[in-house]
Amino acid sequence: MDFLQSTFSMDTILGKLLWAALMYAVSRCLAWIFGATFTKGKEAAFLVVVPATVFVLLAAINSSLTDRPRLRGRIDFLNTIIKTVGTGKDAVDKPAVVIVAYISNIGSPTTVQGWQLSIQLEGQLKPITSGVEEIPDRLDIVSDAKGAPNLTLFGSDALYSKAVEVPIARGGAIRGILLFAFPGLTQQEISKIGTSYTLSFEDVVGNHYEALTRASTESRNPSGIHGFPGIKSKETSSQVP
Repeated sequence: MDFLQSTFSMDTILGKLLWAALMYAVSRCLAWIFGATFTKGKEAAFLVVVPATVFVLLAAINSSLTDRPRLRGRIDFLNTIIKTVGTGKDAVDKPAVVIVAYISNIGSPTTVQGWQLSIQLEGQLKPITSGVEEIPDRLDIVSDAKGAPNLTLFGSDALYSKAVEVPIARGGAIRGILLFAFPGLTQQEISKIGTSYTLSFEDVVGNHYEALTRASTESRNPSGIHGFPGIKSKETSSQVP
């Protein structure tokens, strides 16, 4: 249906007809230059075949350009945190990045997958890349001395789930949360001002997309996570690490 609408809309048809008329005029000029002559039957066939051929070719080109996903990504919010894995003596703290991302689609419907986040640290030649972490039903991020959570994430906000449950329609968009862990680094390293973050993802046919942002003074402040439509995750303490 999207293909038919994009191919046979009034603007598209008029554009193709104008190109067909132009190609016919060019072909007639070439025939005149090289002295070719046509009988009335061939002239009539020529008048039909050339514009029709041009119309079909343009329709095929238009289809290849429009009948595919065309995603755009944006990072609305980014916060560096410490994610504690395990309990008791087995507990391990891992620096992580929480992202609120917005993905829109101006092409054919598609799911989204292949989420990765690359961090480019100052002074390093190669970025450090991490795959997306699973977010449980509720994840409390504890980062102040009193043990109160500074940030509470909800699994229902997970963008990796939203983006595969229902394809993003043409003209549609989704927003959600992604979590990426970077063991071996410190929170100070991954939140240093000037550090760049590149969120990458793919559509259903494997086209690659990226959204970029840089660390700022807000990169360790959870207060910016609230207020986004469709997001339940929130800050739960006034103290900032």
